[in-house]
Amino acid sequence: MVGTEVRRRGTLRALVKLEARGKPSADVAAHLRLGLAQLFFLDRIPVHAAVSETVRAATDSLGLGRGRYVNAVLRSVLRIRRSGPCGDPQRDLVGAPWHLDKPVFRDPREHPSLWAEDALSLPSALFRRWSQRHGRDGATALALQALSEPPLSLVCTGGNREAMGRALDEAGVPSRPGRHERVLLVEPGATGAVLASQPFASGAITIQGETALRAAELLGAKPGERLLDLAAAPGGKSAVLALAGAEVLALDKNARRLAVMPAALERMGIASRVQPIVSDGLSALDPEAAMFDGALVDAPCSNTGVLAARPGARWRFGPESLGQLAILQGTLLDQAARHVAPNGRLGLDRKSAG
Repeated sequence: MVGTEVRRRGTLRALVKLEARGKPSADVAAHLRLGLAQLFFLDRIPVHAAVSETVRAATDSLGLGRGRYVNAVLRSVLRIRRSGPCGDPQRDLVGAPWHLDKPVFRDPREHPSLWAEDALSLPSALFRRWSQRHGRDGATALALQALSEPPLSLVCTGGNREAMGRALDEAGVPSRPGRHERVLLVEPGATGAVLASQPFASGAITIQGETALRAAELLGAKPGERLLDLAAAPGGKSAVLALAGAEVLALDKNARRLAVMPAALERMGIASRVQPIVSDGLSALDPEAAMFDGALVDAPCSNTGVLAARPGARWRFGPESLGQLAILQGTLLDQAARHVAPNGRLGLDRKSAG
């Protein structure tokens, strides 16, 4: 439910604004959005259950008066909900089998970026930026793509994709080949079954996006090389480098995220090749002694290129944050470059759609 609320927040805000009296507090609005997410975008929750549970949660956490307010708004929106699309972009709920009997979104002919924020849940500033880069149709296509949760990407660590596909089928997890020769794709709801499967427990498969896999592979790791992975947590790219036979120093300032790395490396049988260290940059390394054959910088970025997988990133987007990220990326890249030996390689991974 929370994932759906984050992914559809712009539309849910518009629905709340349409029928709410006054301006609800942030806490009340959050309850309303979660209730509306169930009523409009989650098809396995009966209407009566969605309403009653949302009202109960609001009453328990905010009091009886606010619970009654939430009940009134949800039922008011339900009264204007209609089945199927109507062809009006101001009333149709994109990707859902519903429309409203009065306009809920701003007019796309007059305010295309504001309509995108309402109907596609893409902040207007990001839609304008994408439109300048990719054209309005391209920006709309990207926004539509980001409304759906992508399949779960699994990497076959030993490269035997066909055998792993059969093993997952036997475990009750249907899969299909990804574009990369080592990637299998399964439905996002199958995560629990994947984690419980024998291929995962044995380290024969691991969860990793195809773009992350390709970024690590582009460094061209070779057996016996010493490589640096900067901003390494939770360790997926370090694992790719180590599986190729390299020795990896994995640095990250986030101790909590770095702490999950050893268990995953142990499961894949490569813990001895990766040294995780909690460090804010490379200040602790001796520039003369710590030289590497290559360095991979998984720099913090806007994540606007992977909004389907990380829907919350759209609500953190802004010119100020972009500027700060660009400075940080440059700083980390400069630090890594100072620790790459002559004729070494330097790679930067960032996930941005412009």
